[in-house]
Amino acid sequence: EPVVVLGHAMNERLFGGEDSVGRTLRIEDRDLRVVGVLERWRPVPKYYDTHSAWFGEAEEIYMPFRFGPDMEMYSMGNTSGWQPIQETYQDFLRSEYVWIQMWVQLDTQEQREHYRAFLDAYVAEQKKLGRLQRPLNNRLRDVMAWLRFLDIVPDELRAVLIIALLFLLVCSVNLIGILLGKFLARAPEVGVRRALGASRRWVFVQHVIECELIGVIGGLIGLLLSVGGLELIDRLFGSEYNFRLDLNMYLVALALALASAMVAGAYPAWRICRIQPGAYLKAQ
Repeated sequence: EPVVVLGHAMNERLFGGEDSVGRTLRIEDRDLRVVGVLERWRPVPKYYDTHSAWFGEAEEIYMPFRFGPDMEMYSMGNTSGWQPIQETYQDFLRSEYVWIQMWVQLDTQEQREHYRAFLDAYVAEQKKLGRLQRPLNNRLRDVMAWLRFLDIVPDELRAVLIIALLFLLVCSVNLIGILLGKFLARAPEVGVRRALGASRRWVFVQHVIECELIGVIGGLIGLLLSVGGLELIDRLFGSEYNFRLDLNMYLVALALALASAMVAGAYPAWRICRIQPGAYLKAQ
């Protein structure tokens, strides 16, 4: 059917963000009925299009595959082939060019085996017709295996991640020493509070909260530096890569900041709440 699904940004652009389901959209010389609008969606990397701009924006218009050949649309992605360029679009469809990437949903091992048998039978049939002369080598990969096969995230980035985590660990160890000295300097004050009735639990909680506030402030400063650094990298390398942080990355960064602050502050907070009040009462 002549139908189309719009992305969130395209729906904002064409219909002002209104519910456009049932409305008509004209593409070239065809009218297509809008049957759905996607929420904001930006998979990173763009796993279904790993041949070009896999860190780019998602497409904003989706239509049934059949309308591509009917409207003689050429692929804007990767097109590979060994034959000379054909004169007409029908020649292109009948050629040996590869321009279609298929994704199928296979929920069970039985479904995967049946589909693999289907692919093998198809190749065997095509070999009888004189095509696909290379040895049989059909493979089924899930999304993560496909991304690893294409080396979308290279090993160098994993090494950078490990270095960043080790640097975070070193900073946390240094923070333990700083907080321990800071908290123990308050020992006379904490001793008086303990003598006046403050429990060890509340002294511990107070100092842990202070550590978490330090972690939040440090995390926000780190995010600001990260955004500035990515903007600088983007300017240096142009708009091809479009480096930026999404909401999940912001949340992970803040979670790491809170977790590292908790780890670094737990021991100093425990030490300060274990002091004996009597040792400081005379001095105070």
